[in-house]
Amino acid sequence: MAFLSLLDSRAKPKGSRDPLGFEQVWTYFGRKVVGNLTTITSSVENFAVALLGFHWAHQLNAHLSDEDRHKAIRHSFLRYEQVAGYLRKSHPNSVMGILRVTQRFEDSQIPLGVTTEAMILSDQVSYGLWGLYSDSMRNSGLVEGSDRIITPSAKEIAELIERHLDVEGLKSVLNQNYLSQSDIAQYSDSFYAAVNHETVVDELVNLLLTGTDRKGIQAELWQHTQALNTSGLLPTERKSWLGDFITRIQDKDVSPDLRSQLTKISDVERVLVAINNILQYLRSQNGSSIEDIVIKLEEQAYSYMHLPTILPIDDFPRKSYIEATLVALKSNDYRMAIDHILELNKVVMLQRGGAPWLNRVAGGSLSVKVPTEGKILLTQQQLESNWDYDYFLSSYLTLATKFLKREQHG
Repeated sequence: MAFLSLLDSRAKPKGSRDPLGFEQVWTYFGRKVVGNLTTITSSVENFAVALLGFHWAHQLNAHLSDEDRHKAIRHSFLRYEQVAGYLRKSHPNSVMGILRVTQRFEDSQIPLGVTTEAMILSDQVSYGLWGLYSDSMRNSGLVEGSDRIITPSAKEIAELIERHLDVEGLKSVLNQNYLSQSDIAQYSDSFYAAVNHETVVDELVNLLLTGTDRKGIQAELWQHTQALNTSGLLPTERKSWLGDFITRIQDKDVSPDLRSQLTKISDVERVLVAINNILQYLRSQNGSSIEDIVIKLEEQAYSYMHLPTILPIDDFPRKSYIEATLVALKSNDYRMAIDHILELNKVVMLQRGGAPWLNRVAGGSLSVKVPTEGKILLTQQQLESNWDYDYFLSSYLTLATKFLKREQHG
């Protein structure tokens, strides 16, 4: 997917290279706990910016007919997002499209609109705030429908932002074909302060992290997260924070529902890490015999005692293949484990209309079409502690830790 190099790195969708289809697996379990965030919706500032943009885009086009309004709302939002990007450039930010914003920032006249020259991403509709934050905002009860109509609770937050802005002045800028340096100088500080205002952040974060699931699992998680922070036990080291976070939450007096879902995530992740360890090693072994690969794996003397005996009873994607591979690993039967991994890769790639990445060929050797170089097998400790997937908990923790840290220093 070469076009991804044209995008801001923060806009790259995770799982775009997913040879075993595990994205559907971790998404299934992650959604049971964090129902509204995605892997890249981790900036409360972006939520605030998008919310105000949807609000204004509808206001600016309310006079149009139904036939014309949809396209006009989208175009107004894209123009607004461009302006917002340049106004935020001089401040700490999470602008999606920062590379192009930086390139054009000092131009005397910066183009605005839907032309190629104005867009701040190669596909701003899909990989800007319109495309990447909308699902999270819908699932959080902030917007509704394809036109991103803000809800009553979201309107209250948008109006909080507006209190600190020259609304009419900024709306007039949105109607220009170019953004000037004087515009940036005039509105940059006030815009950045408005979308990061303490009250706005409080309202958004609590809404985003509480979630909207009827069982209240995410709301309970947020309560325990705040309690961990109060006691100084909220993990902040990204390298190990998912495992540490789940362990520390489960040390608390949590409901059976929350405990069960977190246990499922932990158990499934350990199995996926073990399978990925073998998959990635296989990708570095083009031309090697399966027998030699099995010998190398056996030499690692891995113990799989840390893996669950059985998988969760849920009917989740890829379950039969993962279950069969788990049984093979628990039996230290690497030949069988490799067979299951190759078969799963074949099934997943055929479903996508592509060819398998790995094949067993005549003579018992391995043919690798999508190789990786220099893959080193994990250590036993890494096998037991590494996390390959985030179950939407990384975005959740990013929002939580930034908010709670700000509260402590406030």
